[in-house]
Amino acid sequence: MFGFGVGEMAAVTGVITTLKSLNDSLATVKEAGANASQLTGLVTKYASLDKEIRDLERNKSGVLSVEAATQLRLAKRTQMNFENSLKDSLLMAGLGSEWRAIMDSVQQSRESHEREIAKLKIKKRQRQKLMKEVGLYVTIGSICIIFAIGGLWLWVEVFR
Repeated sequence: MFGFGVGEMAAVTGVITTLKSLNDSLATVKEAGANASQLTGLVTKYASLDKEIRDLERNKSGVLSVEAATQLRLAKRTQMNFENSLKDSLLMAGLGSEWRAIMDSVQQSRESHEREIAKLKIKKRQRQKLMKEVGLYVTIGSICIIFAIGGLWLWVEVFR
């Protein structure tokens, strides 16, 4: 049940690195004075990071190691903190309408992502159920064949 190892940690580490660079960029923009073009660039990077996190979740669909799942949870928390800081910066720069438009599209994307993840989990459960049923049928069939062969052997040996 526990994940794939090196590849998943590399993906989560990449997300965390991107988050750190976004936080550093936001701090730089805040210190130098909020410039609308710089904030827009941060919003674009934030949207791509959000998509990257969702893609990582979708690709692994619940099959992460404990360490990777913990790192992903921390990345999501850091992402939420960055989102709040970015919101504050955009509102201070007078770009509140831009923030609302961006967050509407991000929210729609998140909702569709959650629906997709739910569908993947349902398919996974159905696949597991099917595999259990197939295993049960194969076991029952094997037992029946063993008894039939045993009965045939008994018939030939005893009634010969």
